[in-house]
Order: sequence, then C-alpha cells, then structure tokens
Amino acid sequence: MSAKRENLRIGFSTGAAAAAKAAAIGWRDGAIPDAVTIRLPKGQELRVPIAESRVRNGEATAVVVKDAGDDPDVTHGARMGATIRPTASPGLLIAGEAGVGRLAKPGLVLPPGELALSPTMARAFRPKFP
Repeated sequence: MSAKRENLRIGFSTGAAAAAKAAAIGWRDGAIPDAVTIRLPKGQELRVPIAESRVRNGEATAVVVKDAGDDPDVTHGARMGATIRPTASPGLLIAGEAGVGRLAKPGLVLPPGELALSPTMARAFRPKFP
C-alpha cells in the first residue's frame, strides 16, 4: 500500500450492521446510543454515528448515513436503517429499513430474499444480552 493511500480516511459500508447493533441496544435498554462501535473484518474498530432513532411500542429503529470516506462512491450519503422487535417465537426479527437491500440471486452464503447483511458483518454487531 502506498503512503498516499495509507493516510486516506476510511469510510464504511457496514451501515446495516451498525444500524442493527444500535437498534438492538435500543430494544434492550430503551434508548439508542448516539454512536456504536463495529469491528471490521480485518479487526479494526469503527465508531459509526446514529443519524436517526426511535424506540416505541416494543420495537427499536436506528438509521445511519453511509460515509464513503476519502474514496466516495455513488452510495455516499445513503441512509441505511434497521428495526428490531420481538416475534411470536423465541428470538428477534431484524427487519431492514429503507437503504438496506435484499439478496436477489443465489450463490452467496445467505439465500435470496434475505437482508444484504453478510455473516461477517452480522457477527460485527453482536449485541450483548443478559
């Protein structure tokens, strides 16, 4: 990696994981933090600000705005959100809000129709529940 590239401000494409983590914390605690820390696949940690949040009627929603860093692409500024609410069966339903895509074709780890939240990024959000 050249010295010029080493000094670039990194962006993040982990907005869905950050939104899901913030929403999970909000669901658990009744309040969503202003920012959450996400561990990236290579081990670095990234603090992601939460742009919008709400906790009501047993569910929590958080939204982040994508920051593409010093190498922006067309998704820079996109809003990505997640809602967490209890389900009838044990567990949580993680429902993507506007900006979180769904897989369209087979061939990846997850089947078509699932949220475009890779298992690596899903592990990054890991809320801690008692």
